[in-house]
Amino acid sequence: MGVLIDVGNHFPENLIIEILSWLPARTLLQFKTVCKQWYSIIKSPHFISKQLRNYYDNNDNWRDCLIMQYCVTVAGELNVYEFLFDDTSKEILAYQEVLTPEYNTAICGPCDGIYFLWEFDYSGRGRGRSLWNPTLNEFKVLPRINLNPNLPSYMTMTCETYGFGYDSDINDYKVIIIQSYRNKNIRDFEMIDYPMSIYVYSLRNNSWRYVGDLKNSYYFKERNSYDFVNGCYYWLASSQSDGWHCEVVISFDVVTDVCEEFRLPKFEHMPSYGSQLVVYHDSIGFVLVPECGTMFDVWILKDGGAWTRKLTVEVGFRVWGAFCHWCDNMFLFRKAGGKLVMCD
Repeated sequence: MGVLIDVGNHFPENLIIEILSWLPARTLLQFKTVCKQWYSIIKSPHFISKQLRNYYDNNDNWRDCLIMQYCVTVAGELNVYEFLFDDTSKEILAYQEVLTPEYNTAICGPCDGIYFLWEFDYSGRGRGRSLWNPTLNEFKVLPRINLNPNLPSYMTMTCETYGFGYDSDINDYKVIIIQSYRNKNIRDFEMIDYPMSIYVYSLRNNSWRYVGDLKNSYYFKERNSYDFVNGCYYWLASSQSDGWHCEVVISFDVVTDVCEEFRLPKFEHMPSYGSQLVVYHDSIGFVLVPECGTMFDVWILKDGGAWTRKLTVEVGFRVWGAFCHWCDNMFLFRKAGGKLVMCD
């Protein structure tokens, strides 16, 4: 039985928001044209977050879908693929290429169904940044970043890393960019690194702001998973203060703008390059893949920076690299030949 709503009756806005938040995305696309009030509600970050959380909490079908990103040529071009996964047989039933709004972009997310897209540049610089909501088929190009006003004019940006998350205190989606610089008048082999600057974009304000500089210079490791949990985004990095050898975890709190560094513990096995940060049961975890090993360890970062080993799993094949933790107790790995393996 259908329900006829007379928008002229002026329902309380909180009631309208609650009703609309339980509707599917296709219906919301139609309802955006009902009136200006509904259009404003459906477009707001707070409503988008509420509607997607209702969907995820009451729909198990989203667990059957996995999105992966691959380098498809020796030049490093990036393609995004969507996999339909059978939870019973642990097999991929089908897959298809996902056509993102911009070609050759790195993808970060999803955060409440929204992705951050970073247009890939072979020099390591981001040429374009945008937000993408594939459910509502909406795409937003972000404004350019104004450089740190404290930097002299002869500085040039050399590379950047990124993160994306949700500020629950003010119902706002935020992008974090960390950029490194050097003196462009000095030859490369005499390169001098300058402090790495942090910029934060607010979707609500549609603007960037300079937050400050990191205390040290870091080399940020390329990541495979989305590492945002409990209001913080995490990166695995190497510290220049230890000769680029000691791996650390860098976190950024999107609510407080606080950046922290955590040392990895001393492991029994030497971690391989395939070791990876993951989100594990609402905590940030580190999947340790040893060199030439057929097992992996999962470590959890506790409050205060202490690490605890949660489990050790023998898989019976050589693990080349960890991708992510997904759906309860399943991990996705890459083995010899590039084959993807799901381990329960």
